[in-house]
Amino acid sequence: MYAFLKSVHYVSLLLLCGGPAFWFAIWQPIYGNPSAPVSARFAQRVRCGVVLGAILFIVSGLAEAVRAVSQVVDPNIFEELWLFLSVSHYGQMSLLKAMLTPVLAVIFLLTYRRAKPLAMALTGVVGLALLCTISLTSHAAARPGVIPFLSDLVHIFAVVIWGGGLLYFAGLPWRLVRADLASHTRSIGRLVERFSVLAMAAVLAIAATGAIAAFLHVYGLEALQTTPYGRTLFGKLIMFGVALGIAGVHLLVIGPGLKRQARRFAPARAAQLVQRLQRLVQIEAGLILAGMVLAGVLTTFSPAERPGHIVRQDWQELLGDMQLRLTMAPTNEIGGVQFEIALQQHGAPAPSDTRVSLYMRMVDHDMGLSNMAATPVSPGQYRASSLVSMAGVWQVEVNVQPPQAPALQTTVDFEAPTGALDLGRIRRLDLSTLTFSWVNALSCVLGGLIIALAIFMIWASKRGRLPVWATPFGLLLMACGGALGLSVVLVDAYPTTYIKNPLPRETQVVERGAALFLTHCSVCHGQTGRGNGPAAAGLNPQPANLTSPHVDDHTDGDIFWWLNYGIAGSAMPSFQDTLSDTERWELIRFIRSLRHPLAENG
Repeated sequence: MYAFLKSVHYVSLLLLCGGPAFWFAIWQPIYGNPSAPVSARFAQRVRCGVVLGAILFIVSGLAEAVRAVSQVVDPNIFEELWLFLSVSHYGQMSLLKAMLTPVLAVIFLLTYRRAKPLAMALTGVVGLALLCTISLTSHAAARPGVIPFLSDLVHIFAVVIWGGGLLYFAGLPWRLVRADLASHTRSIGRLVERFSVLAMAAVLAIAATGAIAAFLHVYGLEALQTTPYGRTLFGKLIMFGVALGIAGVHLLVIGPGLKRQARRFAPARAAQLVQRLQRLVQIEAGLILAGMVLAGVLTTFSPAERPGHIVRQDWQELLGDMQLRLTMAPTNEIGGVQFEIALQQHGAPAPSDTRVSLYMRMVDHDMGLSNMAATPVSPGQYRASSLVSMAGVWQVEVNVQPPQAPALQTTVDFEAPTGALDLGRIRRLDLSTLTFSWVNALSCVLGGLIIALAIFMIWASKRGRLPVWATPFGLLLMACGGALGLSVVLVDAYPTTYIKNPLPRETQVVERGAALFLTHCSVCHGQTGRGNGPAAAGLNPQPANLTSPHVDDHTDGDIFWWLNYGIAGSAMPSFQDTLSDTERWELIRFIRSLRHPLAENG
């Protein structure tokens, strides 16, 4: 839902702000009189585009704000909803956007016929204030200092000038232009020249500010392949590069060709140039639309300021008279890591009878201690492997036992963005998650309205009432509306994550679960579930402590999945063929009672 809302938000921003910018800066200085046939038709399209952009911008912005509210407070309680919107920085910026948008649209609709400096200045000030509200809630706003904010503001401004201008350039009344080429060839040539100069300045600004953003938010070139943020950014860069190449054709080929036609008119050649210009501008506008969709998706991902997967890391420390080098590298298995230890003593490999062992535990949750016996592979070189079960901060303790000397010890920390428990979790449609809330209702209603608007745009484009680019834009909106409606049942989970425990929370169920736990689980987890059963000492990693807070981070459906299929890389077995579905749910009721006894609810 969030990605599509942001995509619609950014595309509608181009329509809202790009129309006044193109009209006042490009069209009006060349065509002047807005009552001429071509100008009148184009003015109608610009007005429609600005109004459409304003409506979509307000609706998508408020829907995005409500989505954000729902993660903090109950959106069904109006007092809490209004408190969030009126007090929080994000809410205030959302309300300010909703107020500035109709002001900008009304100012343009009242002043577009008379391009007076005061009207243009007022339009520019309101438009710039609107762009500021976007930058003040962006990733850049979370950075210290004013440079990230200003860079983001210039970036958005340049994209609006270039991208928004292209949408309206593509929406020119080309049929009327081709019907009287002799009169319009010179003007179209001047349009190309004037827009190319403005677009070149905008592109340079986009490139410069984009480089700053990449420096701030992307840790390296590897991130462009290995992180969702990086891959989306790479796709956006491809769209940008192709569109830039097409802009070069406008500037170097078509513009000079139209200038020559203005001096020595040849109908066939002029028609060919205008036809090519129309086609290329529409392709370029389509690329810009795709780029804005990717930009919307990009804002939903956390910046790739650090790797999105377990990456190779090196640590070096001095332990007594020994030099330790520890290297961690991921394996092909999800969550799998391999450690290589190099020990030197006085510049030579450590004695062959030096023993090395590693212990790994999760810092944030009590997941048990994983014991790794390091195997010698060559003089002074050792190797061990383990499995990271879930995302979070992990600590590795290295113990070195030299011959006839005290043991040496050190610890290092690393952050794992993924783990073995993520195996089996995919983004899926799950109707069991569907519940009534104002957020879900708004998503469905808004999705239906967007689909209806898309159908109207496609119909109007086919009838010639809207420019030709309205058809692909309508198809894009239709996809966005459908995805927005489906977003209420689209989740990242196991197939059973959101299945509720069908058994009641009562004494008889918990007692049956306790009996099953003693029979099948206590040998590892212990009779009290603390991970200290008779077999725990010999297990690697050690069994989880089921009385610790991390258990509350998982749904009953998550635990049911692990009871069904076990946990990769651990001693946790599959009970699918051992216990019935009812017995597994009884077992889950008992596990929950370890942290939340029945007495809590009376």
